[in-house]
Order: sequence, then structure tokens, then C-alpha cells
Amino acid sequence: ILPDSIYGCDYNVCRKAFAGCSSITTVTIPESVISVGDNAFSNCESLTSVWINSSSTNFGTSPFYPNSQSITYHGAVVPFGADILVGELLPHVIIAPTVFDLGIQAQFIDFAPVKEESLTINLDADLFDLSAADIAYFKVETKRWEQYIEYSYLILKLNNGITLTFDLKSTETMQEQDCSVVAVEIDIDSLSNAVKRKIGHNPVYNITFGNNKDFGEGKVSITIPYELSEGRTADKLTVYYIEDDNLTEKIPCTYDNGTVTFTTNHFSDYVIMYGEPASDSDDVMIYAGIGGTVAAIVLIAGVVIFFRRH
Repeated sequence: ILPDSIYGCDYNVCRKAFAGCSSITTVTIPESVISVGDNAFSNCESLTSVWINSSSTNFGTSPFYPNSQSITYHGAVVPFGADILVGELLPHVIIAPTVFDLGIQAQFIDFAPVKEESLTINLDADLFDLSAADIAYFKVETKRWEQYIEYSYLILKLNNGITLTFDLKSTETMQEQDCSVVAVEIDIDSLSNAVKRKIGHNPVYNITFGNNKDFGEGKVSITIPYELSEGRTADKLTVYYIEDDNLTEKIPCTYDNGTVTFTTNHFSDYVIMYGEPASDSDDVMIYAGIGGTVAAIVLIAGVVIFFRRH
């Protein structure tokens, strides 16, 4: 624990001040610390926890890098700037829930100078309200990683098992306003008869994110829990976009460990189809068959009446 003051004064932690101190397991930074220098706690092999109790402390480049242990950050603020969390020897960085005043839990997973990185948000409902400040935060953080890594993603995980993975271009299109994230299975009876005839009993999901409906060049991957019935095979699974009582877009999907994943650039209603949907010609044949059956019944009834009269 760093002291509250030195001779009654605020102070700085110099560059590499505690580098190589293998006995340090926890670092607590009080409000009196003005700055923490470059690599101040690098190569502290036992360091696993950092408590940051100041919102005004300036951090230099990689003050906690390199370290081989997973480090959990706690406190009011996590210092994201200036390569602070970057380092190929830092396999995991975990941000404690108390760090963010967002009503959500955030974690950085496998943060290192690699090709891909993600900010994962665990939402405790299948309908979750986010503020304009939350959206702004998502955009800033995913954009900030662009200088370190090739691809960055925002992942929203809902408690019903549905996951929405936004790439950087899709987060850039997000409108900074209060909105709700909704990803739920909907009652098929709420759909039009035309759509119900086409999809049968296959599950339909409504995916919405406030006014964020079209993500332009951005892509969002949607993962939905789905169990294949016995005897069925994944190669017959397809996702369709439902619009204006029609299945307007056929979207390839993958199946893995009880989930279906597909990628889109817009949100709406989607059906996970096993096999092909019924076509309009199928409807015509059904009606023709019904009409033929009715006509045959009428004809037989007429013949019976005729013979009875004679």
C-alpha cells in the first residue's frame, strides 16, 4: 500500500520504482499519488491485484507491464491510456465490477498485442436499458484499441444465452442515446399467417438495439442457443431475415455446442430454419388440393342424392 503522503505532500511514483519486486502481491494507489511512471510495477511476479482510489492520478506507459500473472483492477477508475494494459506477457486483465458506473460488468479478455480483442459486457436480463453515456463509453474504448490490435469487438451477453458481437465499424455507427437492448424469442402466433405458413414451428427471435437498426459496413454476429433434435444434422440449418411478411434474406449460419451463430448488418426478426421454408407455390398447391377435395365431396354428395331420388 502506497503511503497517503510523504512528509505531508502528494508525490509521484517514479519510472520503474518497484520493478522486479517479486514479493508485491497487491498495489493500492491513494488519491495523494500524482503520477505513476513508466513500468513502475513491471516484473512484479506475484502482483495479482491493483486498487486505484484516485480519479486524478496520471499513469505513464505500461506501469504494470510486463507481468506474468493475471491482474484484477479495482476502484473508481481504471487507467486505460498509454499502453497501460498492453504487453505480450500479460495474459489476462480483469476489470472488477465496481470500476464502472454503468450497472454492468465489464471484462477485458486475454488482453495482449494480438490480432483480436473484445470488451465483454454481461447484461443481467434479456431486455436491458443502456444510457447514452454507456454507448459513448463503448465507442471510445473499442476505438482506442485500434492502435494496438487489428480487430476489436464489443460483446453484449444477455442472460438468456444470446450474445451480440459488434465489430469496430458497427460500434462507430451507434447513436449515443438512451436505448434498450432486446434479444428474445417471440410468439409465432404474433406473426402474419403468410409468415407462419412459410416457417412452420421454427423459432423466431426479435433483435433490437434502440434506433441502432442498420450498421452500414459494420457487422454484428448473433449467437443464439439452439438444440438440434435427435436425428437432425447442422447442415440443414439456415437463418432468414423476416421483413414485411416475407423471408427477404437467407443468411448462412454455423452450429457449435448447442448454439447457432450468424452475421448481419441490421437488426430485426430472424427465424432459425431447419430445412427450407414453404414456398408460395406450396400454398397454391395446398389451396388447390383443398379446393379439389371440396369439389370431390360436393360431386359425391350430388351423386348420392341423384341415386336416392331414383
